[in-house]
Amino acid sequence: MLKLNACARSCEAWSTNDQPERRVKVPLLPPNLKVLLPPRETHAQEISRIEIKVAERLKLSPTPLQQFALANGLRVILCEDHAVPVVSVALYYDVGSRNEKIGRTGFAHLFEHMMFQGSENVPKAAHFQYIFNAGGTMNGTTSTERTNYYETLPASHLPLALWLESDRMGFLLDALTPERLEVQRDVVKNERRQRYENSPYGASELAMYEALFAPDHPYHGAVIGYAKGFIQAIGTRRYRGHSR
Repeated sequence: MLKLNACARSCEAWSTNDQPERRVKVPLLPPNLKVLLPPRETHAQEISRIEIKVAERLKLSPTPLQQFALANGLRVILCEDHAVPVVSVALYYDVGSRNEKIGRTGFAHLFEHMMFQGSENVPKAAHFQYIFNAGGTMNGTTSTERTNYYETLPASHLPLALWLESDRMGFLLDALTPERLEVQRDVVKNERRQRYENSPYGASELAMYEALFAPDHPYHGAVIGYAKGFIQAIGTRRYRGHSR
């Protein structure tokens, strides 16, 4: 509530001193006139109001998920959305660096690299070529808990993505050779040097896991493995055993 009559006598506006004819005098307000102003919005109320407006504008229609299991035990989660004519296929394997034995580091990450080196019906590095020629993208990642592979490409090429994933899931070891393993082992060692050993503060992540978890803990050490350790000793026999 604001009383304006308190300053009414000083509320006179004069145009200029040398032009009296342009003087404008503001009339005085009645002494009993009061102006009611709306209550001022607090900062929290303003933020809440903005968040509600943003949520209303960005509200998406619910997309139903379908879950079922195949005869081979593979669990499938299907999310159908026709907003854009593309499809994404993502395979998650319930295996990561936590499944490695003590002293045998880098298996899961190296296995991720080998999954792109061909299988029984897909030549070496052809997985990339098939997806890129179809106008898609792809990659894979490894963590302590899982390893995943994914492709995003035009929806009409869904059979291609499923075929590529199924071939390396069932027939990867048939295409494994010591030469391919040696090449990817060098790639992983170079990746470690680039991301950790020769990168500013790169070694801090390695030291963090070693300090937080005991040597016999599944999270002790880096997912990428140790170049001077077991990465150099991985052979095709042990690699086949890990893949099984």
